[in-house]
Amino acid sequence: EQEQALCVQAAQGGHVTLHIPEIVRREFLSQEEAIQHQNAKAIQDALHNLGKRPLDAAGTDLLKKVSDASADMAPKLKASAAKEFSDWARTISAVDHPLDPTHGGKVLVSYFDGAPPFKQKKNRNDIPDAFVWQAIQDLARAHNPLYVISGDGGIRLPLEGKPGFVVFASMEDLIASPPIQALLQ
Repeated sequence: EQEQALCVQAAQGGHVTLHIPEIVRREFLSQEEAIQHQNAKAIQDALHNLGKRPLDAAGTDLLKKVSDASADMAPKLKASAAKEFSDWARTISAVDHPLDPTHGGKVLVSYFDGAPPFKQKKNRNDIPDAFVWQAIQDLARAHNPLYVISGDGGIRLPLEGKPGFVVFASMEDLIASPPIQALLQ
């Protein structure tokens, strides 16, 4: 949380601009949705298991109310995560970048060639990363150097040492970097 607060401070001060490609936003929200679904299922399972235990009338009533209230929890959590992300992006004046229709053809070429970020030819698991890769390439044409934060080695490693890119594995690494430390001081 401290790293996020420092990045918000740097962004609000106009020192950095966060660019969010649509594919990155969707990837983040889909991961949040998966976590929320897993947690909601755990709650439903726990309530179901509690229902198998002997309960008095008040306990049964309470269990039914909690179970009914939690039944539609996942869609509400999904909407909440999307709103929180949008509010955060707005707070730091992030720049949104819609999906570019030209990326599909470029991704297909890389898919069949096994070019970065594909780890090998025809690796379907790398398709979302390939759209992120194309968005990064577009941003790099407009911003030099482009600072990229990616915990995904398939994105990060091919960019390391490539002219025009400054690459970090985490937000913590970015915050600890000399240019950001100089801004914060």
